[in-house]
Amino acid sequence: TSGSDATLIAGVDPARYQALDPYRLVSGRHLRSGDTGRTALLGVALADRFGLTAGDTVRLRGRDFAVVGVFELGTYLDDAAVLPLADAQALLGWGDDVSLFVIGVGGSLADGDTMAGGLLVAARGDIALVDEWQPLIALLEASVRLLALGAVAVMAVALWRLAWLHRVDLGVLRLLGFRRHMVAAYLAVQSALLVLAAATVGLLGARW
Repeated sequence: TSGSDATLIAGVDPARYQALDPYRLVSGRHLRSGDTGRTALLGVALADRFGLTAGDTVRLRGRDFAVVGVFELGTYLDDAAVLPLADAQALLGWGDDVSLFVIGVGGSLADGDTMAGGLLVAARGDIALVDEWQPLIALLEASVRLLALGAVAVMAVALWRLAWLHRVDLGVLRLLGFRRHMVAAYLAVQSALLVLAAATVGLLGARW
C-alpha cells in the first residue's frame, strides 16, 4: 500500500474480542466465529477515509474482504481493519504467530514475568519488549554514553587549544594577579561557548 492508503490490520478472536474493548457499532454487525469467506470490521476513521460502510468490500493487500460492520472505539484502532485472527495471519503471512496476548487478571502470570520466546508480561497500557529488542536498546545506551564521552573529550581539547593559543595572554593575566582557578574558569567559559555555538550550528544544519 502507498502512504495515502496504508491500512493498519488487527487480527482478533471473533468469539472473544468484544470482551477486551467496548467496540461501539456505527453500522452493521460484529464479526462472528461462523462467518464464511473473508470478513472485516472497519474503524470509523478508516471507513470514512475510504468511503465505505457495512455491506461494501474493502481490498487489503490484494484481497477482497466483505465489510460486515463499522465500529468506533476512540483509539488508534478507529483507523484499522479488524479481521478474524486466522484471516489476518494468512493475509500477513504470519502462519500461527500472534504478536499480542491479552491475559485476564488473577491468573498465574504477573506483570514482569517472561513467557516462552522472550515475551514479557506487562500491565495493559505499558510497553512490553521481547528479548530480540534488548540488543538494540543496549546499543542505543552505549551510543549515548559514547556521545557523552565525546563531548567531554571535545571540551578537553578545546580547553587545551585555548590555553595554547592564549598562553601569552594567560601569562599576562597571571602577572596581573589572576589566580589559577580564575584563569581556568575563563578558559572553561570560552570552551563552553565554542561547544554551544558548534552544537547550535550543527542542529540548525541538521534541521534544514
